Amino acid sequence: MPFGISKEKGIFEEYIGKYVIIYPHSGNSFAGKITKIYEGFAKLNPHQAGIYTDKGLIRKMINEDSIVNLSNINGIEPTTKENLENFCNSLNSQNKI
Repeated sequence: MPFGISKEKGIFEEYIGKYVIIYPHSGNSFAGKITKIYEGFAKLNPHQAGIYTDKGLIRKMINEDSIVNLSNINGIEPTTKENLENFCNSLNSQNKI
């Protein structure tokens, strides 16, 4: 495989219980805590999300499942809950929310 990460069986299991940023080949990244890996998908909970309110878009960590397809990604970057929360706060302050 010339690009991306290895599709070797079990390669993603080391990330279960850890906070990560997942980079797909195209589109936006996904960030949160991997709680389960199954059939080529990762379940993130909590995960970073954009919530639309009457004040505009607010970024925050939410306690809901997010399912991410792992079959077409460039990589996974380990991070921490604090880093993800600080990123949300930074974006929100830039948007004056």
